Amino acid sequence: MNRLNNRPVKRAIKVIFYLAVKMKKKFLIPILCLLGFSGSVNALCFQAAGLRYQVDPLLLKAMAVQESGLDPRAVNINRNKAGKALSTDYGPMQINSRHIPALVSMGVIKSKKELLSNACLNVQIGAWILAKHLQRCGVNWPCLG
Repeated sequence: MNRLNNRPVKRAIKVIFYLAVKMKKKFLIPILCLLGFSGSVNALCFQAAGLRYQVDPLLLKAMAVQESGLDPRAVNINRNKAGKALSTDYGPMQINSRHIPALVSMGVIKSKKELLSNACLNVQIGAWILAKHLQRCGVNWPCLG
């Protein structure tokens, strides 16, 4: 049975989102992880990230579908024309390895392994990176391209 068809679970989810809005969203990720949503890319991950970073959850999900096929363990090595590895992308949002030092120094992650082991965290980080990028150059195709 799908656990989201269970009324108590649906009620708990509504309470979580209510609390997230009232508590400025900062406790939503740990709560979702405690509920067991960290191992797969659940629709709630996109909703929570979209709410937190003011990015349309459908855009976030579409990006994850395009980037990784929603595979929480997706890894892609980016190579130059000669075949030399330049960087690596991790997880459903394909977080590039160039972001890892900053994420570690901010205490968001301890290692790159967390980008693969916690899908909701990966979506949150992807939404944060996208929101920062959109703030810099606006919402337009050249910005995203």
